[in-house]
Amino acid sequence: MNVRSVLKSVLFEGESGTNVKNMEKISRGVPEKDKLQALVLYASDLSMNRIAQLFGVGVTAVLKWAGTLGSRLCTKIEPSPEDKGIVKEVDEFLHY
Repeated sequence: MNVRSVLKSVLFEGESGTNVKNMEKISRGVPEKDKLQALVLYASDLSMNRIAQLFGVGVTAVLKWAGTLGSRLCTKIEPSPEDKGIVKEVDEFLHY
């Protein structure tokens, strides 16, 4: 018997004397501390694939962590109304 079939038999068929309804909720989330550490690694230019391998999650999860934690922790930079950018028009036929 492999591990998957043993877990299925224990969780869903009730061989161990417990039922799925009676069992405590299995924690599936990653702690906030690990998510912050992953965000630091992502900001340090480590690839999302490598971060996902380190924490044992999918790449999509790392992308979601970076999006939610990044937007929550970092303030948005908005230009002030008095700042005006300098616009230069580049001629297409510029010769050197």
